[in-house]
Amino acid sequence: MNRQQNNGSELPQKWEKNQLQDALKLARILAAKAARNRRIAAADRDDLIQDILLALLQASIHFDPARGSWGGFVTIIARRAIADQARRPCAPPSISLDSKEAAGILRSLAAPAHDPEAHLAMTHAANEMPEAQRALLRSIFTHRDIAATRAASNVSTATFYRELHELRCWLRIMGASPCATRTTHRAVSVSLRS
Repeated sequence: MNRQQNNGSELPQKWEKNQLQDALKLARILAAKAARNRRIAAADRDDLIQDILLALLQASIHFDPARGSWGGFVTIIARRAIADQARRPCAPPSISLDSKEAAGILRSLAAPAHDPEAHLAMTHAANEMPEAQRALLRSIFTHRDIAATRAASNVSTATFYRELHELRCWLRIMGASPCATRTTHRAVSVSLRS
């Protein structure tokens, strides 16, 4: 592959057909291997292939056939791209607490510590909020659980969680804020800011 000058910046030449085929083949193979080792989903594996090809395209101006083979160059750049992708922060995996898989998780969680003042604080806050949020708060206290409240509601899941979000906003406006306590298991209690 030859280098080309264009206004002082280096641009890669077109790849030969066999170089392109080798690059695609090695990118797929190395991305699949990384996906198996790190248990990456198929969509993320495809993104990794694209990352490898992009890194290869950017680094191809540095390829020198006198120093090594094209396959060796592709492998080094691909491994570097895979390592870069592994170092990127990613969101932790999540699971819906309404799903069947979460039933065991929910049973293993410790029951929240009972706070006798929380009911009084919620009653005071409920008196000042709109009726829709007041009804949802009443339902949550009746069912003692968000999942049970959702199951008992007659609205869609999206509507329920939108109303729950609005309720949380109202509770924060009223001065209620969640705070974690340190026990054997994390429990959530409600405190009021003074």
